[in-house]
Amino acid sequence: VILNLFNTMLACRAIESHHSYEFVDSSENEWPFAGRMMAVADVFDAIASKRTYREGEGTGPVNALNLLLKDTTTPIAPGNRVMKMDPVLVGVFLKNFPEINKRAMGHLAEEIEYRRLELAKVSGRLRLAEEGGASPIRLKSLAELRRIFSASKAALDAQFELRSDWGTQVAEYFGLALREI
Repeated sequence: VILNLFNTMLACRAIESHHSYEFVDSSENEWPFAGRMMAVADVFDAIASKRTYREGEGTGPVNALNLLLKDTTTPIAPGNRVMKMDPVLVGVFLKNFPEINKRAMGHLAEEIEYRRLELAKVSGRLRLAEEGGASPIRLKSLAELRRIFSASKAALDAQFELRSDWGTQVAEYFGLALREI
């Protein structure tokens, strides 16, 4: 129980403090460790992935990691409140990225399966509602729910396809060994 509470508290702190310019203790000029950890993963994902608000594809995992590595060595302009990525955490993230990606892919596969099952349930309910002469409002709401689950599953399938070889790309480019989890 204590470990779960600690993990929850660490996760909350990471979420609260991963944007350095918002949560740096100005008296200490310190960025909390949990926030620095979360920032590495968050910035990597933002750079590597395709975003709806940005034209074109993401830069991919190799370019994203190169940008993170460059960020750890670029000097900060005087007076700039934004802190740099922690070079040790970026190194640990890079070294362990193939395994991190495998675990993330496992979670993504579970989420896709959950969406598939939910889509099947909603489709079954809609079919029964159509056969049973349900009200137009009920039919419309079930059809909309099916559309939402279908679109959500399609988006997750696309992410799975996009990210499936990221671990291998990074391992090959940076000369990392692929280890079994």
